[in-house]
Amino acid sequence: MSPLVQGVKEGVFRRHVGTAVSWLEKWFRIPHSARSTTFNANNAPHLNDIIEACCDLQHQKVVVRACTGAGKTTVMEAVSLFAIAVEPGPMLIAGSTDKDIKDWAESRLIPELKACKPIAAILDGMDRHDKRKTEILFPHMSMFLTGANISGLQAKSIRYCYGDETWIWDKGMIGEMKARHHDRWNRKTILVTQGWETDKEAPHDMDAEYAEGDDRRRGFECPSCRRWQLYKWEQIKYERVTLPESEVIDYDGTAKTTRYECEFQECKASFEDNSENRRRLAMAGSYRAFNPYPMARVTSITCPAWAVWWIPWGDLVMEWIKANEAKHRGDIEPLKKFTMKRGAGVWENIHTRVTDADVTSMRSDDFKLGECPIVPALVTLCSDVGEKRTHWSVQAWAKDGTSYVIDHGTVLGPEDLLGLIPTLSYPIRGTDRFATIQQGLIDSGDFTELVYNVCLRSGKTLYPSKGSGAQAGTFRESVLDNYGGLPLYLYSDYQAKCALYESKIGKKDAPRMYFASDVSEEFMVGHMGQRKIDSQDRKTKSWKSVSQDHYGDCSKLHVVIWWILRRYVEAQED
Repeated sequence: MSPLVQGVKEGVFRRHVGTAVSWLEKWFRIPHSARSTTFNANNAPHLNDIIEACCDLQHQKVVVRACTGAGKTTVMEAVSLFAIAVEPGPMLIAGSTDKDIKDWAESRLIPELKACKPIAAILDGMDRHDKRKTEILFPHMSMFLTGANISGLQAKSIRYCYGDETWIWDKGMIGEMKARHHDRWNRKTILVTQGWETDKEAPHDMDAEYAEGDDRRRGFECPSCRRWQLYKWEQIKYERVTLPESEVIDYDGTAKTTRYECEFQECKASFEDNSENRRRLAMAGSYRAFNPYPMARVTSITCPAWAVWWIPWGDLVMEWIKANEAKHRGDIEPLKKFTMKRGAGVWENIHTRVTDADVTSMRSDDFKLGECPIVPALVTLCSDVGEKRTHWSVQAWAKDGTSYVIDHGTVLGPEDLLGLIPTLSYPIRGTDRFATIQQGLIDSGDFTELVYNVCLRSGKTLYPSKGSGAQAGTFRESVLDNYGGLPLYLYSDYQAKCALYESKIGKKDAPRMYFASDVSEEFMVGHMGQRKIDSQDRKTKSWKSVSQDHYGDCSKLHVVIWWILRRYVEAQED
């Protein structure tokens, strides 16, 4: 008997009786694994139910939202091997890009197929032209590998459609992949990914895919009180430890205090952060459904990082603290990444469009232009340079970051600010004192050399600034050697606009920003029409360009100058 015939007979026609996990324990070898080169149900208990759902005939669609590091790629490989050897049918596996899926096939899938004896027997008898990086033409089924693009998701009739890391796919590509089923009665759609970003105006395709399922979530039975409970981030407790004689956080010291606490008040059993305890809870873990009305034969599953025993809770605590410190500085990207990648959650952008009502509600009846309603910790002037006019505005700042727009106007050019600033003086309510300009930023994106020279002549009052296309971070300082060491502040235009339009104007987040009751109509219009949009590749967001937003750009620079000067203001003695 030829190797091909023998392989097909051994690998396919001998029907497996039992679970998918039991078959994988017998045949699945993982040469690249750092934990174990053989598949074992006890090694990753959070994956067993996921694998079973992906492999059985009861579920027509399985949607998995799992953290980075949970073993999502191992699921893809396990399902592939089981389908080839036990439940064959045309299979399409789509990754985020053609390169990613080819690299995975070469580095992981092919070695695993060769290490699986029932499948290796088939491979040995196949022509080399039937074994390629993007397709494997077995005698009993075909497997196609592609990136999530329109050309790769066309023409083929497929039983198994497997989408990997669908959070980053272009809109509509999941639908294109599912259309390849051609209404097969035994079709199977599997979508496995980390969390994703969505909003009400432009929902992610995965929102609907997940919502159709039964929403299974990972929990465990407490070894102490024997009651089942969800894995919850808020049950991870820690103490904030600082370095000796300092307010600087000691991350290692803080991580060592981490433990998981039972949520039931009468129990409150505490489990120290070590691999033994994490594994103990994981082995007592299971999934329970939270959607009582799912579509028939559809399941959806969520598994966060704190349910994966090999991920230390202390490491997650350090990531959480750093993400919130960044948020405190105006940078929400680390917290967004933690939510999506570690929490396997969905980050919802609630305010992606700033309405006119959002802007008009910024007015405060408590003060008018030309007066300072507080004893300020800081007074700033920021300016946006235009071709015909240069717009400017003044804000007075409380120590906690609350700010008040107390003046605005225009001059012909940036050099006219040098004569204007000494004339600006604002009576401070309840005192006989006046507030004057202390610091300021000018946008140097246009008329760059002119702006640099104006800042040099301002006597360390005005400084140049320039927005960058960076999606994350807040600002950094560079030095202009040709201008006497003048500082230039580069900032994330995206993050500055998020802080202004989403947080301060849209959500009215603290610390608040207030406009004087009599700001001009031009000033108000300068903040209107702002909308966050997807980039062409849907991998990043940006704010849509709006004409006549000069006063909005001035307010944006006030946000930036607070980022820069905040630590100095907060350090001031009362």
